Amino acid sequence: MIKDTLSENGEIVQKQTKRQANLFLILALLFGLLLILIEPPFVIPDENKHYLNVIRVSHGGIFADVQDGQSGAYITADEYAFLSAFDGKYVNNSETYNTDIAFEHLGAPADGEEVFFASGDVAINPTPYLLPGLAIALARVLSFFSLNAFGGYLIGKFVNLLFFALIVRWALLRTKYLRNTMFLLGLMPMTIFQAASVSYDAYVISAAFLLFAFLTKILTAEPDVRISLEDVVAICLAAALLIGVKIAYAPLLLVLFAIPIRRFGSWKRYIACIAAVGVIGGLFYGVPTLFNGMRLSGCETVLTDAQIAQNAYVSENPTILLSVIPHTLGVFFFYWLESFFGILGWLDTPFPVFFVVLFLLSLLFVALAELSSIRMLKVKPRILAWLGVTVFFVGTVYTMYVSWNPVLTGIVGGTIAYGGQGRYFIPIAPFVFLIAANPLVYRWKIKEATTAICERATPLISLTYLTLTVILVFIRYWM
Repeated sequence: MIKDTLSENGEIVQKQTKRQANLFLILALLFGLLLILIEPPFVIPDENKHYLNVIRVSHGGIFADVQDGQSGAYITADEYAFLSAFDGKYVNNSETYNTDIAFEHLGAPADGEEVFFASGDVAINPTPYLLPGLAIALARVLSFFSLNAFGGYLIGKFVNLLFFALIVRWALLRTKYLRNTMFLLGLMPMTIFQAASVSYDAYVISAAFLLFAFLTKILTAEPDVRISLEDVVAICLAAALLIGVKIAYAPLLLVLFAIPIRRFGSWKRYIACIAAVGVIGGLFYGVPTLFNGMRLSGCETVLTDAQIAQNAYVSENPTILLSVIPHTLGVFFFYWLESFFGILGWLDTPFPVFFVVLFLLSLLFVALAELSSIRMLKVKPRILAWLGVTVFFVGTVYTMYVSWNPVLTGIVGGTIAYGGQGRYFIPIAPFVFLIAANPLVYRWKIKEATTAICERATPLISLTYLTLTVILVFIRYWM
């Protein structure tokens, strides 16, 4: 009888999980499509450079191009005109969008004449641009080369959104911890804003969620359960995207070493699986880095004199980060929280503070409720999660300090790192919460009293904030 009861409970949980994962897919696609339709081009930070890389890949240019000692990409004349027309058009101003502008560019004829677009942003790893680039290339062929730049841009945005929604759905189906928390994070205003774009953030966020989901699945399985082919494929995919797209997130993979060797069945299989993850991640990072480096070796350096001086300053003062990190947190902590939740547009369209605080408190409550159900998570995965998050954070602050400080302030030295945004921390959020999974939180027994509330409230919270996101974007750009 006890076994039948456990089986019935397991089936109920499985149905709830599948229902929630499917609901996530529906909401992400529905509201993501609405954003794609009402957003003007390039209103997401750095989306112009991501679009340039996507269309370069769509024309077969996997790696950077060079002309007369300048880096850039070979694109078509109408793509060049599209980039030029909207690059910076809606940045920090009150410029509005309308149907006349949209249909003018949507109906513009395709011009296949090849032109060179000079840019220093083409050395970015092409991994996140392969899928949208391939989709645009296929659509171009199917349209008998009548697809114009705006049409290709919309296709690229939708493909990224679809990939994001499917991968996070997969993660929600498999995760053993923080399912409601991941649901909220995946549909948070900043997350969906990035997912419905040609930015590589859609790949980084979904890959981090996928890694977290399968790690928790493996770590909480029955002692005799072995790692499956699905587990290996999911973790290799996450590694390829995290290392290939933005290597700063690679330290999250340290949690892999918390998986007991018995899960692999043998030392030989353990070494083979770990090696597979390392090799795949290394290839996705190393090959593009090598080829781009070779092709751009004759180009002028992209570093300014101030950046070179800043690098030298850090080399001479290696302990400066001990001062920079606390000062930076003191200055930017609340800004990072706000932009983690979502400051839309080019960071010029914030939500009212009330909505930001309410969402963050709701997220924290749901996370604590779910963490209070984690009874037996060992110390090792929490320590490795803490180490991965710490390495990521220190590396991010260091990069900001040496790369952005000279550009934004013109000052060499200083004790504050500028240029950071809260969205950088979305991929690590589940791992940060995992660190807090300890016996003290378990003894609170929050979840026993709030399970039903969290299950019902999470979709309503997400639906409310998705609606507010669409309304805010519409007001900003159409009114």
